[in-house]
Amino acid sequence: MEALKGLKLRDLYRIVNQPNEEFDAFLQNLGLLPRGKTCECGYNMSLGFKDKNKRSPIFRCFKAGCRKNKGFFVGTFFEQSRLTTKEVFELSYFWTRNNYTQEEIAFQMEREDGTSLSTQTITDWNNSFRDIAVEYCVNHPAKLGGTDRTVEIDETIIAKRRYGRGRDVREQLIFFGVDVESGDCFLVRVSDRSAATLLPIIQEHILPGTTVVSDDWATYRQLQSVQSPNSMFNFVNPETYACMNRNESLWHKFKSSHKSRYGTHRSLLSAYVEEYVWRKRFRGPDAFYELWNQIKTLYPC
Repeated sequence: MEALKGLKLRDLYRIVNQPNEEFDAFLQNLGLLPRGKTCECGYNMSLGFKDKNKRSPIFRCFKAGCRKNKGFFVGTFFEQSRLTTKEVFELSYFWTRNNYTQEEIAFQMEREDGTSLSTQTITDWNNSFRDIAVEYCVNHPAKLGGTDRTVEIDETIIAKRRYGRGRDVREQLIFFGVDVESGDCFLVRVSDRSAATLLPIIQEHILPGTTVVSDDWATYRQLQSVQSPNSMFNFVNPETYACMNRNESLWHKFKSSHKSRYGTHRSLLSAYVEEYVWRKRFRGPDAFYELWNQIKTLYPC
């Protein structure tokens, strides 16, 4: 996986321009594709191909009386993909760099036959990469705030893929907080958005003495006063916070910058919250490495 650290665009094309078998071997060395599989009968399977052109790798069991097959990509991040492994790899690079439009990506990835990726395909894969970002941030939450610092909290609903089980989608409620000074964030999966559920999460992920901005500030303040005589947080509403601070918070800058690009509807905006969290943590030349290292963890081969 170290080979992906600080990877430049010219290095990416050197890698993806290898013959298909060599590229798949490269992914195997990274731990992103399996080197072998074991059949249900207990026999070690051999890697072969469905056709003479060697375009569809597959694992076969050659034990007498068994002869079962297993898909090469089953259980990997590439399962059920209609794109080649090279195309997914290349798309992920553009996603981590975050400075290419969909039109530019489609142009750069034009195939030899003149066809290219549709806008919907690029969007779908960007969502898959974003799912990886969410999974990481949920499993590795940050501790935010402190005295004289401010954290904004909110909830969002995301469409979460079921890892290792294809690409089934289900909705997931996420509670998140953003430190407006540093831009550091946390994400936590929750079953409901009640203050009774969220206050313990606030206490776990936000340091005492923090000013916490929330639409439900009054409910939190009342609940906190019942639970603790010494208030840990100063809950304020967004309007009060805006009057207290002339400088626009980093979180509001994020929302404003996305308004023209993705629209003003809350559901469109919230779809990019988790991506924002991840990018704040992994800004820099190693973002591509970090993404695939996290994919490797979620899809062990």
